[in-house]
Amino acid sequence: MSIRRSAERLWLSAAQASGILEIEASKKAVAALETALEAATNRRAAALASHDEVVSQHASTQQQLTSLMQRRESWDSVDVTRFTELTAKEHALKGGISAALHERSEAEVEAERAQRSYLRAMQDKYAAEILLGEKNKLLSTGVWLALLACNTTIFVGTQVLLQRREAHRADFLREAATSAAVAAVAAERERLFRQGFRAASVRPDDSRGEAPQGRRAAGGSAAVADAEAAAEAAEEAAADEEFGRGRDEGRASGVVGSGAVGLCTEGDAE
Repeated sequence: MSIRRSAERLWLSAAQASGILEIEASKKAVAALETALEAATNRRAAALASHDEVVSQHASTQQQLTSLMQRRESWDSVDVTRFTELTAKEHALKGGISAALHERSEAEVEAERAQRSYLRAMQDKYAAEILLGEKNKLLSTGVWLALLACNTTIFVGTQVLLQRREAHRADFLREAATSAAVAAVAAERERLFRQGFRAASVRPDDSRGEAPQGRRAAGGSAAVADAEAAAEAAEEAAADEEFGRGRDEGRASGVVGSGAVGLCTEGDAE
C-alpha cells in the first residue's frame, strides 16, 4: 500500500508539474458546459415552440371573433356564448403570449451565456494542450542534449583511456627494446673482454693463433656494431609506436631479432 501511495503521489506531482491535471480539469469543465449548453438550447427551442403555439392560438381566436363580429346582427344565444368564450380566451392568450415571450427571451439569454462559457472553456483547453506540447518539446530537447553530452563524455573518456594505454604500451616496448639492446651490447663487450684477456695470455710467437685472434677481434667489432644498430632501431620503433603506427612494431622486433641472431652467429663462428 505504501508503494502504491508513493507512486500515486509521484504521479500527481509529475502531472501537476507538466500540466496534465490542468488539461483533465479543462476536459471536465468542457463536458459540463457542453451539457449545460445542450440544456439551454433545448429550453430555448421549447420556449420558441410554446411562443409560436400561443401566437398561433391567439391569431385563430381573433379570426373567429372577427367572423362573429361580421354577422353580429344575426346572433343567437349560442353565438353570444361563443363570443363570450372567445373573448375570455383571447384575453388569456394575450397573457400567455407575454409569458411565452418572457420565457423565450430568458432561454435565449441563457443559451448565449452557455455558448460563450463553452467556447471560453474550449479555448482554455486548447491553450493548456498547446502549453503541454511546448513543455514536452522542451523536455525532449533537454533529454536529447543530456544524452548527447553523456555520449560525448563517454567517447572522449574512452579515447583518453586508449591513448594512455597506447602510451604506456609504447613506453613498455621502448624500455623492453632498450633493455634488450643494452643487455646484448653488454654481453658482447663481456665476450670481447674475455677474448682479449685470453689473447693476452697466449705467447707472442704462436703464429697459429694470430689469425684466429684477428678474425675473432674483427668479428667482435662487427657484433658490437650490429648490437648498437639494433639498439638504435629499437629506439626508433618505440618512437614510432608513440604516434600510433603499430606496423613498425614488427620491423623493430625484426631488427632486434636480427641483431640477436647476428650475435648468436658470431658466437657460434667463434
